[in-house]
Amino acid sequence: MSLELKNCDYLDGSQLRIYRDNSLILNKAVGLSRGFNTFKFEDAVDKVGYARYTAFVENPADKNSHNNTMYAFCDVAGTPRILLVSDVDKGARAASLFELTGYDVVRVEPAELSANMEELLRYKLIVLNDVPFGDLRLKAVKALKSFVTDFGGGLIMAGGDRSFGNGGYMLTPLEDLAPVTMDIKDKSKVVSCAIIFIVDKSGSMAEMSFDFDNDRMLKIDMAKEAVIAAIELLLPKDRAGVMAFDHDYKWVSLPVSAADKEDLIEKTARLVADGGTSMYGALEESFKEVKKEKVTTRHLVALTDGITSPGDFNALVAKFKDAKVTLSCVGLGRDADVPFLSGLAEKGGGRFYFCEEAAALPSIFVQETLKSTRNLIVEETFTPETSALNPLFKSITAGALSRMPQLKGYVASTVKPNASLYLKARNGDPLLATIQCGLGKTAGFMFDLYGRWSVDFLKWPEFGLLLENTVKYLLRPDFSSNIVWTASREGDTLDLSVKTIDAGGKHINFLRSALVYNDADNNYRTAEVVQTNAGTYSAKVKLEKEGNYFFSLTQAGSGGESYHGVFGYSYPYSDEYASRDGGGELLTVMARETGGRMIDEKNFYAALSGKTEQVKSKRMAVRNFLVQLAMFLFLLEILLWRVDFSAETFRDVKKRIATLLEAVMPQKQTAVGHSESVGRLLHIKGGRKKPEDAFNSGAPSDARTSAPAVNVSADSACRPPSSSIAPPTTGPGAASPSADNFAQNKAPGAVKEDDEPGGFTKKLLKIKRPKK
Repeated sequence: MSLELKNCDYLDGSQLRIYRDNSLILNKAVGLSRGFNTFKFEDAVDKVGYARYTAFVENPADKNSHNNTMYAFCDVAGTPRILLVSDVDKGARAASLFELTGYDVVRVEPAELSANMEELLRYKLIVLNDVPFGDLRLKAVKALKSFVTDFGGGLIMAGGDRSFGNGGYMLTPLEDLAPVTMDIKDKSKVVSCAIIFIVDKSGSMAEMSFDFDNDRMLKIDMAKEAVIAAIELLLPKDRAGVMAFDHDYKWVSLPVSAADKEDLIEKTARLVADGGTSMYGALEESFKEVKKEKVTTRHLVALTDGITSPGDFNALVAKFKDAKVTLSCVGLGRDADVPFLSGLAEKGGGRFYFCEEAAALPSIFVQETLKSTRNLIVEETFTPETSALNPLFKSITAGALSRMPQLKGYVASTVKPNASLYLKARNGDPLLATIQCGLGKTAGFMFDLYGRWSVDFLKWPEFGLLLENTVKYLLRPDFSSNIVWTASREGDTLDLSVKTIDAGGKHINFLRSALVYNDADNNYRTAEVVQTNAGTYSAKVKLEKEGNYFFSLTQAGSGGESYHGVFGYSYPYSDEYASRDGGGELLTVMARETGGRMIDEKNFYAALSGKTEQVKSKRMAVRNFLVQLAMFLFLLEILLWRVDFSAETFRDVKKRIATLLEAVMPQKQTAVGHSESVGRLLHIKGGRKKPEDAFNSGAPSDARTSAPAVNVSADSACRPPSSSIAPPTTGPGAASPSADNFAQNKAPGAVKEDDEPGGFTKKLLKIKRPKK
C-alpha cells in the first residue's frame, strides 16, 4: 500500500504512525519536504471485511495539528465472517452450529450490536439468536436494516420464547426484514381479552423524541400512536379502555367492545399533555373496572416517563392476583422511576419495559396486546413438513428428509406473500422461510437453535448441511470489480465519479443507478446519479459534518445484468484547518496595498484598543462556581419533579395562607370603649331628665344653653362617644339632628372633639341640670 502526504513546509523529525482499525502497524521517524511525500508499507490482514486505515503525523514544530490525520478504507476478501448476536447462555450452542459450517463466528451481546456501518460491513451475515427487540438499541436496528437492504448483507432470525411476535418485532424494522408477519390467523390461538391502557399525559410528555425515521415527535403523540396500534390488533370479542392521568385521572374511554374501536381511537387521538404525575388513582380505578369484565384474560398496561406521587401501590397490586388481573409497566426516558416500575410489574404478574426513545412504544404496546390476546408460543410435538427444497435442502436426499426428527415447539406467525416457505408445521404455520429485502436476503427459523424445542432436530445428521446451504444463500456477495470509484471534495461538497467497465475493459453505458449512503451521524440518505461520460456516472453529496461516509451503488442494465459497489470516504477535518500555500504572504500583500497592517496574536490587543502597553492576562478559576451552580440546578430539578406547581396547587396554597392569617390576626373591634370614670358619669346621668327634653320644650334659652347639647341615654355607654354628641342649636326651639346624621355629615378627616383628652367628660360636666 502507499500513503501520500501533502506538506506545506519542511518539517524534519516527524513521526508517522499508521493504524489498521485500532492496531498499530507502522511507527517510524520521517522527514517531510515541502509538497507531496509518498510512503509505501505492507500489511498482512487476518480478518476479512472492511478495514479502516488511519495515518497520523506528529511534529513538535507543527502549530496546526488538526489536519494531521487521514483515513482510508479497504475491503479485504477471504473466508466470510458471521456476527452472532445472542446472550451468553443461548449463544454458545448456536455458535458451535455455525462454526461447523467452516465460517469465522464472532459473538456479541444484543446491547453491543454496533450502529456503525463501518463495523457491520466487516461481516457478510448477521444472526439474531432469540433476541427481543427491546434489547437492541434503536440506532443499531436502523443500521441493521440498511446493512441488509442497502448494502446487501445477510440476516438470520432464530426463534425462541423472546423473538418474533413474542419479542416485540411487530411494527418495527425487524418485522420489515422478516419473512413472516407477527400476527396470526389461526383462530384457535386467539383468546378473549380485556385490556386497559393507562397513559401518562403529564407536562413532560410534551417533550420531543424521535421515531424510526429520525423525525421529531412529541412523546405524547408516540404514546397515542402506540395505543392506537394496539387497539387495531384487537378482535371484536375483545374489550379495551384508555385511562389518562396527570395530577388527577380521567377516563378517555371506559372499557368497550373492540367492535367500536373507531370511536375509541378517535378519543385517544385527542389526548394533550399537561399537569403533574400521579398514577395511583388511575391504576386503582382501572383495576376496579377491568376486574368486572367476563373474559379469559384481564390485563393493564401502564406508561409513565416520570416519578409518580406516593400511594399504597403494594396493597393495591396485592389484590390483582385474586382478581386474575395482570399488570405490565413501561418506563419512558431516563427520568422514569425504573426500580419502582419494574417492581410493580413483577408484583403485578406482568412485564417491565424500559425505552429511552419513544419510537419503541408502538412495538411494546403491540407486543403486550399480542401476548394478552394470542397464544404466540406453540408447544407440541410434531414432525415438520417440507414445502420447497432448493436451495436450502439442496443435496439432502428424500430418504434423509423422511427421517426428519420431531420438533417440540415454535413461535406462531404468518408467512409473507412474497416470501419462500421451505419448512412448515402440520397446520401450515411457517417454520423456515426466506425473503429478498432490497439488496440482501433474510431467513427466519421459527424454532430455536439452542435446544429448547429442537434438541432432537439439531442432532439430525442433515441439519449441518441445511444450515450451511442457508448461510451460503444469504451471504453478502463480493462487491463488483467492474466499478471503479474516485472522489474529490470542494468545501463541504463531495463529487463522486464511478466508471463501470466490463471484463474486456469496455465502458458500460445507460445503466439505471441508485446511490444510498450512510452519513457521519449514521443517517441513511439517497443521492441522484447521472451519466456524464462514456461509462462514467457522477453524483454530488453534501457533507454535513466531519466523519466517515459509506456509499452503496447499485446499477442494472436492460439485459438483466446488475452491479453493486461500496465506497468509504473520510471527511476528517473542516477546510479552516487545511494548509494553504501562500496564505500569510497574500494577507501581507493585501494589508500593504490597502494601507492596513498585519495583526497576529502578539499585537492583537494593541491593534484593536489603540493602546501600546503590554497585555496582562489573568487566570480565573471557575471550577468552584460551576460546582456550586451544578448543585443548585440539581436540587432545583429535584424540587421541580417532586412538587406539583399546577394552577390548582397555587389556589390551594393561597387559600391556606388566607386561613392562617385569619387565625393569627383577628379583626379589630370598631367600637371604642369608654373609660371607667366616664362609665360612672353616664350611669348617674341615666337617671335624670335628658337634655333633649329641655331643647324640645320650647322654653327660652339662656346664656348657658349656648353650649353644645349632648344626648345621653342609658345605652350611651354601648356607642362610640362621637355618636352621643349633638350639633349646636342655631336658635330657640331648633331641633337637634340625630347623632348618626351628625357623624355622617362631618367632613372626612376632621378631628372629633371626643377624641381630645378629657373632652367627653368636660362636656358632661357642663350640661345644665334641671331645677328642682
